[in-house]
This record gives sequence, structure tokens and C-alpha cells, in this order.
Amino acid sequence: MMGAKGYSITFKMPEELKPKTSSLFADIFMAMTPRRDTVRITSKLELNTNNALIDKEQIANMKKNLAAFMQPFEMKDAIEWCGFRPLTPNDIPYLGYDKRYKNLIHATGLGWLGITFGPAIGKIIADLSQDGANEKNADIMLFSAFFRD
Repeated sequence: MMGAKGYSITFKMPEELKPKTSSLFADIFMAMTPRRDTVRITSKLELNTNNALIDKEQIANMKKNLAAFMQPFEMKDAIEWCGFRPLTPNDIPYLGYDKRYKNLIHATGLGWLGITFGPAIGKIIADLSQDGANEKNADIMLFSAFFRD
């Protein structure tokens, strides 16, 4: 498990340009998520760093990349953020029981799409905690680093 430094910008934009649903700009590795009063863009994952400071060049690149896909608009009340997301080296999340503590269930290592998988992971963990073996999701659990019969 390693910390991958990710960036986001949360801002207000004209309602007529605000997306109705989350969007993924795969070719520039950026996601855009509408919120109640704001929009959030997330992008970039820096590996092998423990520097928790915001790199202004990364933020500027995010704004430049977004501008290539949008009509011109003013980003109002922009809040720039960076933080570390749990990421596994092979991008396979850790889901399942801890080997040492039998009442501890892990659900981590989902990287930059962690919240995206939240509802599905929540269901898997709920099933796992109820039946102890996660028989309902055994095919999914095969992709976990903690899979057990």
C-alpha cells in the first residue's frame, strides 16, 4: 500500500455549463463531478512523494486541460486541494478479512476512484460482514489481495 498524491479543484461555474452527471476525460486523466452548488475536478496522481504541499504547476495544468474541453468560463471561489489516496502497486484493492484480527474487514487501496466504487464496495463489505464468507460476491472477491475461501 502506498500513498498516491492526488489533486482537486472545487469551484462554482455557470449553471448552464455545469454537467448533470459525473464525467471522465480519460485521455487527460481527469474526472469532473457536479455537486450541490459547486463542481469538482480531480486529476493527477503523484507516486513516490510525501510532500503534502500543493504544486501550483499541477493545478495550472488541470485548469489548462479542462479549458480545452469546455466553453470559456470563470472559475469562481476555487478551492485547490491535494491529499494522499491509498493505492496498491498493482491497482488491486484490499478487500476482506484481516489475517490477524478476525473481526477486522479491510476495504482500501482503490486509488483515485475510491469514492466512485463506494456503493459497490459498501455492498460487498456488508455482505461479507453478514455471511462471513461473502458467497454473494465471491467472483468479485477473487480480485482482492485478501481473498479466502
